[in-house]
Amino acid sequence: MCTLDLLNAADNRGLLSITDIADKMATLFGWNVGVVVTMRQLFACIPDSVLAARSVRDAVGVLQDDPRARQVFEGVWNVRKSYEDFVGAAASILAELVREPRNRVETIAAIWGVWYFKAKLRSDAEAKPLIRPLAVSMLKAATLLDPRDEGALRKLWQSFFASLPFVYGDKMEEKDERSAVEFVGALAAALEAAKPSGAPATSLKERALKGLTVGTDHYSRFEAAFNKVQFQATLEKNKPKPK
Repeated sequence: MCTLDLLNAADNRGLLSITDIADKMATLFGWNVGVVVTMRQLFACIPDSVLAARSVRDAVGVLQDDPRARQVFEGVWNVRKSYEDFVGAAASILAELVREPRNRVETIAAIWGVWYFKAKLRSDAEAKPLIRPLAVSMLKAATLLDPRDEGALRKLWQSFFASLPFVYGDKMEEKDERSAVEFVGALAAALEAAKPSGAPATSLKERALKGLTVGTDHYSRFEAAFNKVQFQATLEKNKPKPK
């Protein structure tokens, strides 16, 4: 039995407080020990001062400055992970966060922001345009959600919009938000088109649209961008091959 097993057993039996567990998890991460944390343990690492932050960007600063939170997020999103695993780790946490109705959009966006700033620094990340890491992680999270869970999909979009100032700055304009929605739509179609034949369907379009309101500008822009790229991909696929 390893230290992690003992901590999880102590957590399950109530032998240690969740705060004590979180402290010890953070210490293990600081020692570069591979640790799998539960959402309950992860939230215990988030300082209460996050809730008092005046903006989502300020909340990111709180998470980055807090020793316990910093160690845990450094471990969960370790730079030694492959980029695929790095995105997958973010998507898994995001999916869990948006499934819980009590979680605040601002808190989810702050956690997402910590990941986004790490993603921008990776040499193996496709970070151009700058919205791409945020869009990729969002679509990956969407694939982990039940397409019938409109509440979670809606909260995922809300958290995405709350995270956009990390990309465009605090003075972002409406056109930036529209551009972001169109990029997500186009990327979703490109990812669907790139899947090998026989791969399981992920219904990215269906999942994404269920998080938006029919008849709104966001809904229309996502759908139009998706359909445009999908149409282009279909033409390319059916283009006669040179003899």
